Amino acid sequence: MTLAAVLALLTSGLFGTSDFLAGALSRRLPGPAVALWSQLAGGAVLLVLVVLSGQGFSGSGAAWGAMAGIVAAAGILVFYRAMSLGSTSIVASIAAGGVALPVIWGIVGGETPSPVGIFGIFVVVVGLALLSLAGSPGKEIPAVRPPCPPPRPRVRAVARIAADGQSPSQLAVPLALLAAACFGAFFILVDRGTAAAGDGVLWVSVGVQVGAVLTTTGFAAFSGLRAAVGVASPGLLLPVALIGLLELGADIALIYATALGQLSVVSVLASLSALVTAVLSRFLLAERLSRLGVAGVALSLVGVVLISV
Repeated sequence: MTLAAVLALLTSGLFGTSDFLAGALSRRLPGPAVALWSQLAGGAVLLVLVVLSGQGFSGSGAAWGAMAGIVAAAGILVFYRAMSLGSTSIVASIAAGGVALPVIWGIVGGETPSPVGIFGIFVVVVGLALLSLAGSPGKEIPAVRPPCPPPRPRVRAVARIAADGQSPSQLAVPLALLAAACFGAFFILVDRGTAAAGDGVLWVSVGVQVGAVLTTTGFAAFSGLRAAVGVASPGLLLPVALIGLLELGADIALIYATALGQLSVVSVLASLSALVTAVLSRFLLAERLSRLGVAGVALSLVGVVLISV
């Protein structure tokens, strides 16, 4: 297994774990508060890492990263809007297809995964779609992130509140397609950012965080959701900070994975956070997986093995 593949899987593991912890902590704090304070903790550590790394400022890397953050934030906002307007199972499965966009982009751009690897990519995408369907009964918004990695739980928390009470609409499918396109474009923009940043790849991560935070903060302000962002009590600061550090680690792992490996492979392996969250929920919270969920987990793991051969 290549280092890029390991880093991509690490991205999924860290994002999935942070989602699991954020979901548990949101039972004691408002979701936007968890997201805000974890974001601040991760951002502070990132600035220290950038200074200590000695990496020169990369304006182009930061700019591509900011665009990636904006697109990812917009994607998750649109995703939850679509979930509030239409069938959750349909919207989630459409959004899962967003991972196909960077795969196609990479192959068209000259990347050449092995035939076994291509089949593995297909198997993972099918597994993620099944996992989305399993985690999306009825009209409820699923507890795990959609299987393409928008970067911040702050976006999800704000979007969930804004989506409450919306009525069905024929816009659900077009919005789901737009969300899928945003999720796929996120990987492409990050890949372009790492290529443009040279030795200053950490500035891509800085750009991603800034773009996502500005987009979602602006949305929260204009949507009247500022009151949902509270102050974390001292006893909860440590777990909130841990969530921020996990997400920062995931961001950095993704940046270096795209710099070292093929986008068509990295994007798929980095999209397994929903699988990680589902498995943690099963073993730590004794939540049952449906047959579709079990099939989705199994297919995703088989696909990972095939890609890694």
